[in-house]
Amino acid sequence: MEKYFKEVGEFNLKEFGHMVVLEKSDNLRDLSEAGLNNFFNSVPEAVEEIVMPGFNVYQVSNIYNNDYMMIFYLPKGEFETIYPEMQDYLKQWQHQKIQFKPNGNIKPCKG
Repeated sequence: MEKYFKEVGEFNLKEFGHMVVLEKSDNLRDLSEAGLNNFFNSVPEAVEEIVMPGFNVYQVSNIYNNDYMMIFYLPKGEFETIYPEMQDYLKQWQHQKIQFKPNGNIKPCKG
């Protein structure tokens, strides 16, 4: 099966890591199911805003050890009013915006 993925180029968790898509009902102060006690106490490797037509999402990459990384996706605008610390977290860690291109390529936004 692993050979199939490499030949066809399809996504698989073993090669690309794990992802968590968060929604408003998730408690960012207790993400123990995903390996974090408190989202805001973590030190992310990268925080990026992915800009898509009509919808933006934050991509937060947390490295747990040398072999394991988790990527969290948070819809922009859903957590800022619930968690006052979200704005400070984004100011501290967000480094760039990425423009999503429908053909699968991503490019950094200008400005």
